[in-house]
Amino acid sequence: MSSGSMTQEHREILRASRMLLAQKCRDQISPICEYLLEAEILTFCHKQVIESKSTAFEKVRTLLNILPERGDRAFDEFCNALTYCEITVENFNSGLGSILQESEISRKEETAMQNAMNPNQDEGRRRETFMYIADRIKSKKLKEFGRKLKLQPNDVDDIADTSDGRIDKCIHLLEAWNTTFTAEATFDVLLSVLKSCKETLIDDELK
Repeated sequence: MSSGSMTQEHREILRASRMLLAQKCRDQISPICEYLLEAEILTFCHKQVIESKSTAFEKVRTLLNILPERGDRAFDEFCNALTYCEITVENFNSGLGSILQESEISRKEETAMQNAMNPNQDEGRRRETFMYIADRIKSKKLKEFGRKLKLQPNDVDDIADTSDGRIDKCIHLLEAWNTTFTAEATFDVLLSVLKSCKETLIDDELK
């Protein structure tokens, strides 16, 4: 571990890409940890804590919680670990700083266009909607809900089988859906899935 601290930009990238990273890295968490151990980003204690978690999703999430506190080399070495394990995650494997700077204007324009077409893409509205659903959906409906959102069954199981509470699990499912399908993750699709899960009360209240 180096004496410096991870930049705020890199912290934000890890935070914003959390669900995508969890999906991409879950099958390679062991070699990623080995690489970061060799690079002196993780300690044996960190590795043991990560490996003690019961699901792949929890292991990746624990790693992502540890990385921001492991110095200014942690982000770059994590990117190197992804490349070493042949994991491709957009904006992680090369040219990160320039990619972000060059795409900032077009990203904002694209976001504005999406917001105009799809109210679920507005961050404030999306968070409010996700929290509203998570607060009301029944625990026994979570796996059915995740699968009808067309998430991968393994991803649904990893999220639904964690020790998190019902609300956190539902938020994770919704964030994974939004990250995976992006422009197709529309408000109308969400209402349709709720209706198909017979959560018609939530569906009616959101209309």
